[in-house]
Amino acid sequence: MEFNTANIKQFFADLWLYVRHKFRVILLIALVGLVLGAIYGARYKPYYKASLSFMLNESKSGAAGGLASLAGQLGIGMGSPTLNEDRILYLLGSRKIIGEALLLPYQNGTSKIGDEIAKVFKINEAWAVDTTMQGFQGFLAKNIETCSFQEHYAISTIYDFLLKSNRFHFDALKKKGNAFVSNQTSGILLIDFECRNEQLSKAFLEAIFKATESFYVDAVTKSLEDNYTLISSKADSIKSLLKDKENETAIAADAAFNVFKNQGRIGELRARKEVELLNILYAEIVKNKEIAKFNLDQSKPGIQVIEQPYLPLEKKDRTAIVWGFLGFTAFLFFGFGLLVAIFILINFKRISSLIPS
Repeated sequence: MEFNTANIKQFFADLWLYVRHKFRVILLIALVGLVLGAIYGARYKPYYKASLSFMLNESKSGAAGGLASLAGQLGIGMGSPTLNEDRILYLLGSRKIIGEALLLPYQNGTSKIGDEIAKVFKINEAWAVDTTMQGFQGFLAKNIETCSFQEHYAISTIYDFLLKSNRFHFDALKKKGNAFVSNQTSGILLIDFECRNEQLSKAFLEAIFKATESFYVDAVTKSLEDNYTLISSKADSIKSLLKDKENETAIAADAAFNVFKNQGRIGELRARKEVELLNILYAEIVKNKEIAKFNLDQSKPGIQVIEQPYLPLEKKDRTAIVWGFLGFTAFLFFGFGLLVAIFILINFKRISSLIPS
């Protein structure tokens, strides 16, 4: 059985006529949305967006540095810059870095950044009814390694919220493609955060950058730092031993004073030889210490801030007029859909007859 085209056209004509007759109802519903939207807009608390950009400068030397420089002029990535940017991006979104930032003191130090974020985003209200967080007095640990079970639980809660709330962003700035590559990074990384507390938005972003910079620099230079510490320790030991031997030589020289036989001066001669040997060792290890210090300084990546957040921050706000318009539009479509649904329910049997069996 085929559809009856005439009946279908008549159905939609009746529907349009019904909606036209009820237009005042739709308009009334839309006006309600206008009022509600305006009220919400008047009471709406704006978000403050803090933004920070920085550049990662890796030290390069020798042939590798020359090749990397040439490749950079041609727009070809050598691999390591992209790898290092990927490392930074991973760190920015890691639980460890965000956790360390949450444990940093806020303003006068009476509370931690994590406590304030939980308060602003009302995460602490969920903790109040969570049996796991009973008796939680806020963040007290100085670093994530010394956190209690409840503090780790709180950090995980805030961490999941930040990544899902779309309030915390980080990315690498891309540059236009060329003949060699289609999409190459510029070496500049961007991070931003927004919340309804202007001071907190700025403080959290700076804490994230501080934690990321500290961890990255320490991780990159750890082996060279350990080597420099070891050589410095050896240098101090030899220096101390050298002083002792010099004192011992002086004592032996005093004891051999007015002694004319060489046999009586053996102790002094042996002490002098040991002093000479220690002087040679000390000179060599001081040289190695300076080389180790130079290598350590050269290996430290330079993280240079380009733009940092300054007060007042960018204010993301919508006026009562904008919210009123959005409310009017939403309720207008809602009212139209509601009347269509009512008409379909009233004419359900009629619709059934239009469907061929």
